[in-house]
Amino acid sequence: MGNFNMTNTRELNDVMRRRGQHPVVDTDTQTVLEEIGFHLDEAHNRLYHELRDDGMDGLAIPAEISKRMDVTQIIRDSAAIWDGGYAIAGVIGNGDMFVMRDPNAIRPCFYLQTDEFIAFASERAALRTVFEVREEDTQVMPAAHVAVVKSDGRFSVEPFTEVRPPTPCAFERIYFSRGNGATIYTQRKALGEALVPQLLDAVGNDLENTVVSFVPNTAETAFYGSWTASASPAGSR
Repeated sequence: MGNFNMTNTRELNDVMRRRGQHPVVDTDTQTVLEEIGFHLDEAHNRLYHELRDDGMDGLAIPAEISKRMDVTQIIRDSAAIWDGGYAIAGVIGNGDMFVMRDPNAIRPCFYLQTDEFIAFASERAALRTVFEVREEDTQVMPAAHVAVVKSDGRFSVEPFTEVRPPTPCAFERIYFSRGNGATIYTQRKALGEALVPQLLDAVGNDLENTVVSFVPNTAETAFYGSWTASASPAGSR
């Protein structure tokens, strides 16, 4: 599952066709699933043949494959030519789990690690609410990194590609995100304050005969920011 949009879906599907695969529909969801699945199969088969050729008993091979499976490398191979914004989570049949974030940090992702659990979310507010923790207890998932939780509990956060210049999606901050996140609230309020000069120019500084509201509901904080700034001596001019 994930929050993502690939910008080179056609190219990614062409790669699969040249490989001999037959994508049914040209969607980014399909290419993400198929690419990870392909490299997972390749890694599994490679490990199987290595262990079998080394003389390991067949009954012991599945558990050893699970232990040795390098999920970070699988993601590294799968995402080599991906282009887009994404925060993607997946679970493999042996119980391994991964969460990855795009190199430009377009899509948000946070995580919380304690002695009892490891949790991920697109917003800090969700982690804080569910687990009743402070904001500083949560961590930002670094861009171009994948977090892996092995079935035996081992946890790692490693790069799967090079970090690119950060280009976070503004729409996530000003529209999608929950307003009860401290940084989201502050940023939305500042956004409202920044709009005040345009508002005053549009109404000819006549706030007494102006009605200002907000649409949609997620703009409420920005509305408060604009009202506070416009009602101040500097804003009222």
